[in-house]
Amino acid sequence: LRLKEMGTTILLSEQNVKFAVKVSDRVFIIDNGAIRYRNDIDGFRNDEAVQKKYLAV
Repeated sequence: LRLKEMGTTILLSEQNVKFAVKVSDRVFIIDNGAIRYRNDIDGFRNDEAVQKKYLAV
């Protein structure tokens, strides 16, 4: 979280969705090498259809 305060951007590839949501501002879902979904973190939290389709949540 200190990196965020410093304005540093990182790319996080993570399977633990709960952790990723805590530390991220934006979400991209890549499937078969293509970006299939992009949104800010609040939009992702509210998009149950995407969570079910890609994350089996």
